[in-house]
Amino acid sequence: MLKNNIIRPKKTYITSVLKYSSFKNDNSIKTCGNKQSIQELGQPTYWTHPHLFYTPNPANFNKQVTPGISKQEFAQRRFNYVTNLTNYQMLYFSNKLSSSQKSAFGQMPLNQWVKNGFDLSTIDHNFIAVIPSSMTSFMAPDVPHIFKQNSDFMYMTGFNEPESVLVISRTGTDRNSFKTALFVKEKNAKKELWDGPCTGPENIEKLCGIEYAYPIQDFKQYIFSLVKESSINKKISLWRYPTEHVVKQESGPNVFNECVESALDCFVQECDSNRLIDMDAQESLDGSAAASYFNTSRYFVQLCRVNKSQNELELMKKACDISSEAFINSMKVSHPFINEHLIYSKFDFDCKIRGASYLGYIPVIAGGSRATTLHYIRNNQIIKNGELVLMDAGCQFNEYVSDITRTWPVNGKFTKEQKELYQACLNVQKHCIDNCAPGISIQKLYYMMMRKLGDELSQLGLIDRVEHESYVRPSEPETNPIAFNYLRKLTNFCAHDVGHYLGLDVHDCPEVSKHNDLEPNTVITIEPGIYIRPDDESVPLKYRGIGIRIEDDIVITDNGCEVLSNNCPKEVDELERILNSQ
Repeated sequence: MLKNNIIRPKKTYITSVLKYSSFKNDNSIKTCGNKQSIQELGQPTYWTHPHLFYTPNPANFNKQVTPGISKQEFAQRRFNYVTNLTNYQMLYFSNKLSSSQKSAFGQMPLNQWVKNGFDLSTIDHNFIAVIPSSMTSFMAPDVPHIFKQNSDFMYMTGFNEPESVLVISRTGTDRNSFKTALFVKEKNAKKELWDGPCTGPENIEKLCGIEYAYPIQDFKQYIFSLVKESSINKKISLWRYPTEHVVKQESGPNVFNECVESALDCFVQECDSNRLIDMDAQESLDGSAAASYFNTSRYFVQLCRVNKSQNELELMKKACDISSEAFINSMKVSHPFINEHLIYSKFDFDCKIRGASYLGYIPVIAGGSRATTLHYIRNNQIIKNGELVLMDAGCQFNEYVSDITRTWPVNGKFTKEQKELYQACLNVQKHCIDNCAPGISIQKLYYMMMRKLGDELSQLGLIDRVEHESYVRPSEPETNPIAFNYLRKLTNFCAHDVGHYLGLDVHDCPEVSKHNDLEPNTVITIEPGIYIRPDDESVPLKYRGIGIRIEDDIVITDNGCEVLSNNCPKEVDELERILNSQ
C-alpha cells in the first residue's frame, strides 16, 4: 500500500489564524438574536476563510483582498496601469514626433519613453478603459466548468465573479487623478439558493477597496455619463478589451459579454466623433493593421503584470514548493507498467492536500515515445519497463501558477542512451539559467539555447560537428541569431521556445514581446528539450523514441536570477536515488 505524506496543520498555525481574525471593527459578523452569522460573499474573504489568509504579520491580515495581496497593492496596480496608458497616449497622439519616431519609441520599454520628445499637451486627453471579467462557461446543460477569472481583470481588482466589468477613467482636469468603477451582478436570493452567495455592488468597497460599484445593468448609462463629466474641449480615448480575439485565438477564457459589447458599440456610434477616439479603430504605431494589441486596454495590464511584487513572488515560490513535493511523490509511485493517469492523479492529490486550489493547466504525463508529442495530454497509456516518463505539471496557489517539467526512468535507472540525452538537455538548461539576468531577453535566451543544443548534439554525433562549427563560431555572441538553415535542422530536435513569462497564467502576458529586455522581478520558465521521433531515420536507432524536457521557474534578480523550483530534483543521481527509495 502506498503511504501518502500528508501535511498536518500545526497547532501554532491555527492559533495564529484565529488570533489574526479580528472581525470586531468591520461588521463582518452580524448578530441574529443570540447567534452570530458571518456574512459570506461570492469568494473567500479573510472573515469567512481565515485559514486561507494566513500572514505572519497580524497588521496585514484584514487588509487582504485575495490571499497575500492587499487592497493597497491592488490600488497601486491600477495607478501603474493609468501611468502606462497615459504614457502611451502621449506618445501616440504627439504632434511633435514623426511616424517613424513613434514606431521606434513604441518598441521601447515604458520607462524609457519619458526620456524622449513627448508633446506634453497630449496628456490632457481624457480616457475610458474597459476590462471585462470572464463569463461562466458550461460543460453540459446547467453544469458549469470550474470558473477561471480573466487574469487581467483579476490582477486589477481581485474580484472573482463572472459577468463583471472594470472601468477606469479620467474625465476631470487633474492629470494625476482617475476614477475606478466596478460593475457586478446584484444579489438575488433565488439565484443564490442554487449558486451560493453573491457579493453585490454594496460589498465591493469593503471587499476590494473600490469606491464606486454599480449593478452591471447600469454600465451603459455610466459610460455615457463620463462624456458629460469631461470638459467639452478635451478629447476622450476609448480603450476596449479584445473580446473576439480572446475567444477566437484560444488565448484565454471567454470574456465576451454581449450586453457590455452592445453598449460599447452604441456608445461609439452615438458619441461625437470629434470628441471620442475609438482606439480599436486606430492604426498601430508601426502602421500595421488597425486595432493592434497596442491599442487595447489589455496590453497595458500585461505590461504591469510582467514585473512581480514581493507578495506575488512569495505566492509563486509557494506554488513551486508545493509542485516540487508533488513531483517527488509522483516519482516515488512510478514503476513499470503504471498507467499515466495514476501519476496524474497522484500529482493532483498531493498538490491539493498542500493547499493548491487546483492544477495550473492540464499536465503532460507522457511515457516512452509519447514524450515526443509536445502537448500530449491524453495521459491514459501504460508506461512500459525501460521507458522514460516526461511530466510537465504545476499547481495554482492563490491564483499564481507554477510550471515544472521533469523526465525520469519509470524503472528507476537510466539506460546509457537515455542518460546521454538527458545530460545533454540538462547542460543546455543550466547554461541558459546561468545567463538569466537583467538586460537579456527571452528571444536572446532562445538563440543561446539552440547554440548550446547544437553543441551538445554534435558531441553525441547526432549533428555533424564540422557543420555545427561552421554555423556557430565561438567568436560571436551567443545571443546572435542563427542561420536559418541550421536553425531549421535544430528544430527537428527541439521545436519550441526556450520559455515564457509566468504568473497568473501558465503562458503569462502573451501581449508582451519576448524581445523585451528582462527586468528584476520578472518570472520566466527555462525549458529546453530533446525530442527524437520513433520514425526519425536520421539518428541512430538507439536514440529513437526518446523525449526529454527539463523546466524550471526563474525569477530575474538585480544581479542574476533565482530558481523558484529549486526544490524539485533534476540531477541524474538525485532522480535515481528517489526512484529507488520506495
